Amino acid sequence: MERKTLISILTALVLIVVIGGIFYLRRGKAPETGRAPQGETIPYPSREEVMTYVTANIADLSPEDPVLGGKW
Repeated sequence: MERKTLISILTALVLIVVIGGIFYLRRGKAPETGRAPQGETIPYPSREEVMTYVTANIADLSPEDPVLGGKW
C-alpha cells in the first residue's frame, strides 16, 4: 500500500471516531425543550384545572395564545 493511501485511510478513521464521539457526547446532554427524559412523563394540568382557567378567562382567550401550554 502506498504511503498516501495509508495516511488517507488513517485520517478518515480518525475523523469518523471524532465525529462519532461528538454525537455520543451530545446524546447525554439535557433533553430538548418539551421533551421529558426517558422514563419520565411531563405533568399536564388536569381537566378541572383547564376548565377552571378557561371559564375564568374566556374573554381573553384566543387561538394565538395557547391555554396552559396546550394547543387548540
